[in-house]
Amino acid sequence: MKKTLSMFLLGGVLGAAAAPIFQLDTDRPSERREVAAGRYLDFGTLKLNKNSVLRATADPARLAAEGTVFCWIIPDRSFGTSQTPQIIFQLGGRHWEPNNLTLMRESDGSMQVVFFGPGGRVFHKWKGGIRPGKLNSFAVSYDNEHVKVFANGRRLASLKSPGPLKLSSGSFSIGTPADPARTIWNYTGDLLNLVIDDTALPEAQVTETMGRYRFRPLAPAAENGPYVRQAGNTVQVGGDKLELQVTASGLPLAMYDKRTGRLLIADWQETGPAWWSFTTAGGTPKSYDASQASAAFSVETRDGMKSAVWRYTLPENRSVFTVRVTPSAAGELRFGYTFTNRFGQPVKEIYFPNLGGFTKGRDSWGFIPRWQGIRRDLKKNFRYLCYGGPGHLSMMLLGLGIDDCTLLLYPQDPAGHVKFAAIDDRGSGPNGTVRVNWQNRDWVLPGETYAADHEFVLANVGDTGLRGLAEEYRKWATKQPWYVTFFEKRRNNPNLDRVLNGVVKMVGYEAFGKNGRVYDPDRAAKDKTCPFTYNYADFLRVADRIETVYGVKPAYRYDGWWGRFDSGYPVYFPVDRRLGGSFKEFMDANRSKGRVVFLHTNPIQYDFESPKFDIKKMALQPGGTYQEQSWSRNRLYFATPRAVSREVNAAVREMVAQGANGIFEDVIGCTTLLDVNPAGNYPYCWRDAGTAAVVELARQLRESSGSAFRGTEGGEERRMPYYDAFMMGAGDHDEYVPFISMVYGDCIANCTGIEGGESGVRPHDRARRMLFGVILGADGRHDWARRGYSAGAQMIFRTQQVLKETVGKRILDYRQRGFETLSIWENACVVANLDRKRGTGGITFTGTPLGTVTLSNPAADGVVLIRKDGAFAAYRAAGAEVDGRQLFTVPPDAVEAAAVVFDGKELAVGNLGPERITLPMPLDGGALSGDYMIRPSGRTGRLAPHETITLNSNEVIFIR
Repeated sequence: MKKTLSMFLLGGVLGAAAAPIFQLDTDRPSERREVAAGRYLDFGTLKLNKNSVLRATADPARLAAEGTVFCWIIPDRSFGTSQTPQIIFQLGGRHWEPNNLTLMRESDGSMQVVFFGPGGRVFHKWKGGIRPGKLNSFAVSYDNEHVKVFANGRRLASLKSPGPLKLSSGSFSIGTPADPARTIWNYTGDLLNLVIDDTALPEAQVTETMGRYRFRPLAPAAENGPYVRQAGNTVQVGGDKLELQVTASGLPLAMYDKRTGRLLIADWQETGPAWWSFTTAGGTPKSYDASQASAAFSVETRDGMKSAVWRYTLPENRSVFTVRVTPSAAGELRFGYTFTNRFGQPVKEIYFPNLGGFTKGRDSWGFIPRWQGIRRDLKKNFRYLCYGGPGHLSMMLLGLGIDDCTLLLYPQDPAGHVKFAAIDDRGSGPNGTVRVNWQNRDWVLPGETYAADHEFVLANVGDTGLRGLAEEYRKWATKQPWYVTFFEKRRNNPNLDRVLNGVVKMVGYEAFGKNGRVYDPDRAAKDKTCPFTYNYADFLRVADRIETVYGVKPAYRYDGWWGRFDSGYPVYFPVDRRLGGSFKEFMDANRSKGRVVFLHTNPIQYDFESPKFDIKKMALQPGGTYQEQSWSRNRLYFATPRAVSREVNAAVREMVAQGANGIFEDVIGCTTLLDVNPAGNYPYCWRDAGTAAVVELARQLRESSGSAFRGTEGGEERRMPYYDAFMMGAGDHDEYVPFISMVYGDCIANCTGIEGGESGVRPHDRARRMLFGVILGADGRHDWARRGYSAGAQMIFRTQQVLKETVGKRILDYRQRGFETLSIWENACVVANLDRKRGTGGITFTGTPLGTVTLSNPAADGVVLIRKDGAFAAYRAAGAEVDGRQLFTVPPDAVEAAAVVFDGKELAVGNLGPERITLPMPLDGGALSGDYMIRPSGRTGRLAPHETITLNSNEVIFIR
């Protein structure tokens, strides 16, 4: 809609000495109205579009020698994307001619001030700091000495002045060039105010004046129960834990932590006003948000609960976005939305809720459950954290910690609509602000009214950190259909217990390493160069040797058993001849030895060289492209689950019939599938259709697998009933935390098959895996398995005998103090020094189920696991105490070499270092004596009280 406001203010209107000489919001009160003293003006009252003309004049003599110009704007979303310049303010002639002052956005996205006096031109150009939908303030002050440029409360530059302006006229324009022929350069967005002063004001006064429209929130309401109330133009929604403040016209403003009275969001404008936005699909995608719509506010009651409701209408086509915020009796805020799409194309992405402007405080972190979970320090520089769920998120939730406040934001969405979670650091570094949001892949069709069937819950769990997040989310999670306990799985699956002894990874055909993600069309070359490790006879021989030499009965993960890696999906039979013999005979031989062998499969990816590859059965993305990737130099396609379910289920049933008692299903556990292939017979595009079909296929495969042990890559909560193990590991750096085990540790095992290192001797990996409760193991492709002896592998198997009592139990708490880290189960705890370089004098944690636990003088990556019943496992530590009771001691010169494990009956001490060590043998504070045996020599004897023992490198002593 065209809006033309022509204002002519002659010099005598305000009086010859008056200052400021122009002020928009007081000189045109009919165009503006102030809501309350010191608060935002009502947004949208003066909105400039590409056809708007706003020009005025003032006495040019008053502005020649010196002056200060202030401007407050809220740009719309085109501000950051327009390919042409946009004029915000222009005084005098054109900006490339003398006697002109121009503030503009250049076509490259940078901001620029041009001051053109008789002595030349002054330019100042800067990038960043100006965002669409955000309140931005600008000021330029000038005199004969300096031109000073300000933005958003701070000075950007002080430049040498080119001399006084000699204005040909006092014409100035707002949001459009002074030249009427250049209206394509119009600024579009809201204008709050323009002030022109005939004095070069002091810097302090300029920066103070620029903040005049910053929001000052109301004090939070005194009510503790859920409430919706309106005070003037401000709507307050809250309870005893949180309060949200929003204008009646739909602009989110602030949020309080009611527990402490602290402002969590002091000014939503720091990250833009839009708490919802969406993007259209097809043609040229366009984005829209709350700043581009008019809103009507109402209070509605549903199921006895009051909700604040805003209905936003887009003037372009009357599409309506409705936001509902409901405070609950539990102190939560619950967000819901409905969207009526009146565009001619689908709306593919809806960003909601978008909670913006959280201040970082003294200490702040963000959490996303990527794999086990990632907690990131927000005081450090980072930009974006976003993963898809369900699938690439093991759970669908976001966490935010700000000093003594911990917030949880999650959708109560059992169906698992496809979403991406984002924590966005809008001002990277310690003084920035943080926005959290969900990107919902809802794909709303033209003419459709889409009402989300789930709400997003925002809960404040106070100063409880990760533990509080896990406990709060678990209240909801345990009521969902996927909650099945590990105890139930063990009861129904006799093979599961044998996996708890540890896992050894074995491989038939290896994957490519270097450049493995590049497709190689030469199949013969791939067959020739792909390494071959274990055929059936080699596997049986090495497994027999491991069990004899190390006295253990582990499970075995056998990858690539059907042929060249990934080449046969899903053609598993007949098995490649190079593996030798009959597959059934091979599995029968393992079963006769009481072994669990779980086999690598991939039910939802096909190699296009496979004889069963059919492009018509492959997943199709909106837009008509296929979901393909290169892995190990093979081209793989994601399949449409329903189109291939018959054949992949038949393959699993065939494996079980031929004796397989374990299956590892790659990829399916962590896949977010956006599939519109008609062969999938989906009820609609995106939303949960493709991923729901993946979950259904996992259910079918569980049914087809009988009692076989089942694991999958990664893992996601909706797939939990169909797998015994989520193979997640423990990450490779300190940002990873064992969060899924804090919520669902009583439902799953964490098992990959190679944890602990090649032969269990990589200290940092070992410490992290013990902290996370991972089922430990070793890589059977190395010499420890085929020949010789490895004390490291021996002690890993021994450690797993102690650690396995934590499998199927939940991690109750996980604490970090720098490198000092603690995991707590109901029956055990692990303390570690995760510093890769330095030791420490000691680590003490109080308040554990065991009491006060101390790890004495641990070296780098020192770690101890202690169970309530007295069993323990320790590496790279001088000793450990529980409530002052000494469990063991190691001399200082042997700390980095010695590993000590006590399973309640037998003590094992290994020398993992390169030199001989001598050890006293105290255990539980007393003198240890008894029969012993030393591996690998097999030497036996009896240990007298107070006797020391000398171990050569790579030896282990066992004392009963």
